[in-house]
Amino acid sequence: MESITLEHVMAGAKWAKEANGEKRPIDGHERSYSQVDWDCGTACCMWGAASLISGNGPAKTGPSTEWASQSTLHACAAGIMRNSSAEPDQLIALLRGANLRGADLRGADLRDADLSGANLSGADLSGANLRGVNLRGALLSDAFMWLGNRQVFLQ
Repeated sequence: MESITLEHVMAGAKWAKEANGEKRPIDGHERSYSQVDWDCGTACCMWGAASLISGNGPAKTGPSTEWASQSTLHACAAGIMRNSSAEPDQLIALLRGANLRGADLRGADLRDADLSGANLSGADLSGANLRGVNLRGALLSDAFMWLGNRQVFLQ
């Protein structure tokens, strides 16, 4: 079973936005977006779409506590997806321009996350995995990380 990444969640939210109540192809089937009642049996169609896109097939449940505990961004995304009145635009906005001002992201696995336009000012990124992160247009003023016993500020 493949891991569902934030990239898969973003793709699922984009699919849901494009579907907008109409049937759209995903996983070889035509499906329609309904946050309340999705035809694969998942309570959250954006999570269900992410599961299909990741190659895991239809999801039986929404995001697990374990998945949500991977990072602050995962926790926020899971919170949106667990809300039956959530809209794809909310999830897309979070993943594109997250407001993580002053967030404690020590040791967070942010690998391959799209944080373009995110507000990370004052965030502690010590030990965070930033490999492949898209920070284009991100606000990094006063964001920092500890390298050994030295505090380094990001610009």
